[in-house]
Amino acid sequence: MRRRSLFLASVVLALTGLATVETGCSKPQPHQTEATTSLSDVKNSIASVTGYDASALEVAVTGSQLMIKVINSPLAARSAAERQNEAQRIAAAVSSSIGGKSEFSSLNGIHVDYVTRENDGSGARVVDGIDFRKDPAGVFQHHIT
Repeated sequence: MRRRSLFLASVVLALTGLATVETGCSKPQPHQTEATTSLSDVKNSIASVTGYDASALEVAVTGSQLMIKVINSPLAARSAAERQNEAQRIAAAVSSSIGGKSEFSSLNGIHVDYVTRENDGSGARVVDGIDFRKDPAGVFQHHIT
């Protein structure tokens, strides 16, 4: 009997813990809201520097890297040098838009992908990927491997 009571108590505690985790996960955290707003600001900054429509840009943070996808850019069919020049302007715009924002303090790199995609979203192909790494002074420098 005592063993059964302990088992039931353990199950109740476990379910209570899951309910608490579920509730905590469903509410947006202030940091998540700030990051979402800041990513939107980053996207708008890139759009203003490049002239792309915001819908042609995808911006996300994965780990310590800011990932940027430029979808169906005219530069996808042009030279790598032209893409690198534009990516440097993108990195500079990103640097100025994230400067001083705590949600980006752990970023160590910026990665810009030039991607072609069909209108229906299928057939995605990465044409070029360009990396920038933060130097000791905090400036994102073009990284050549």
